[in-house]
Amino acid sequence: MRVLQVHNSYQHRGGEDTVVAAEAALLRQHGNDVEQLIVSNDQISGFRHKMSTVLSLAYSRQSKELMSARVREFRPDIVHFHNLFPLLTPSVYDACWDSRIPTVQTLHNFRLGCINGMLLRDGVICEKCWGGNPLWGAIHRCYRNSALGSAAAAVALSRQHARRTYHNKVARFIALTAFAKRKFANLGLPEHRIVVKSNFVSDPEGKDDFNERRQGALFVGRLSEEKGIPELIDLWREIDYPLTIVGEGPLEARAKAASPPHIRYTGFLTPDQVRQTMRRSAFLVFPSRWYEGLPMVIIEAFASGLPVLGSALGGTAELLATGEGGWLMPPNETSEWPQLVRDILTEPGALNEKQLSARRLFEREFSATVNYRQLVSIYNDAKAEFQSAWS
Repeated sequence: MRVLQVHNSYQHRGGEDTVVAAEAALLRQHGNDVEQLIVSNDQISGFRHKMSTVLSLAYSRQSKELMSARVREFRPDIVHFHNLFPLLTPSVYDACWDSRIPTVQTLHNFRLGCINGMLLRDGVICEKCWGGNPLWGAIHRCYRNSALGSAAAAVALSRQHARRTYHNKVARFIALTAFAKRKFANLGLPEHRIVVKSNFVSDPEGKDDFNERRQGALFVGRLSEEKGIPELIDLWREIDYPLTIVGEGPLEARAKAASPPHIRYTGFLTPDQVRQTMRRSAFLVFPSRWYEGLPMVIIEAFASGLPVLGSALGGTAELLATGEGGWLMPPNETSEWPQLVRDILTEPGALNEKQLSARRLFEREFSATVNYRQLVSIYNDAKAEFQSAWS
C-alpha cells in the first residue's frame, strides 16, 4: 500500500510527532511504501510570516497547492493526516478530494472544537466552545493568551464548522479512546466514520526481567499546571516514599523550591533513559488535570510493566477503569490521594500483580502487532467508504 502521511510538526517535539514517526516505521516494516509531507512551525518567523499564517488559518491555498503537487508525484492509495494546525489547514482535504484520494484523520487532540485543543481554561476543564460558539475562545484568549491569535483561531474554526469540511471530506477518523469517540460524535462528526485505535510503542528489550525488585514512584512529563504538578508536590509532602520527577517545564523552579527532600528531579532524559527509569520504579503517577488523549507515557509504562496511578479524567479514566494496569484517583478530591498511595504501598503483593497486569494490558492492546492490524483495517475501510461516496 502507498501511504502519504501529512503532519504539521511542533516547535518542541511532542507525542504527536512521535506517533507519526512510529506509524511510518511500522508501515515500512510490513512492506508498505510510505512518504511524508511534514511542515514545521519553525517556518513561522518574522512578523510578516506570522500575519500571513494568522490570516490563512481557516484555509491556506498555498498548502492546498503543496498537497496537490505531492499527491500527483507520489500517487498514494491513502493519505493519513495528523496535525493540520496552523500551516496546513483543512484546505489539504480539498486537494485529496479533487484527486479522488481517500483520507484518514487522527484526532490527537480536541482542536476541532476548542482553539487550544485541550478543553482546558485556567487549569479547569472547559467545554463552552464544544458544540457551541468557538468565539468564546476569543473572548477568553484561549490560544496562547493572545487576543489576535485567539480571535483568528476562533473565526477559522467557525468557518470550518460552517463549511462542514471535516464531515464531508474525511473517510475515517481515528479517535485514541472510546471517550474521545463519544466526544467527537457529540461535536457532530459522523459516528460511523470514527474508529478507536490507540497509540503504541515498540516492545522494550529485556522484558523477561520485569519481576526485578522495583522501588519508588515516578512522574514523567512536562512540569506545568495542566499536568497536575502543584497537586503532585502537595500530595508527596504527606507521603514518606521516594518520587522521581523526569522532565522540564515552566513550573520546574517553583516545584523544586516547594518539594520535600524525598522528591528527586532528573531534568530531561533520553527515551532510553526514561525506559530504564521505568524499569526500576514501582509505579507511575499521572495527576493530569485535562482530558489527555492517550498519553504515550502511559503506554510506555505498561510496556515496562509499570502500573499507573492516574486521574479519573478522559482517556486515562477509560484505560484504568477495570483496575487492570493501575489505579484511578478522583481529580477533584485531592484530599483522598495520600491514603490511596499509602494503601498501594502497604500491599506489596497487590502492587506486584498490578505490575504484571500492566504488562499483559500492553501485550493485548498496545503492541505494534495489534496496532498494525488495526491501521490496515482502517485504511481499507476508508478506501471502501470513499469509493462508495464517488460511485
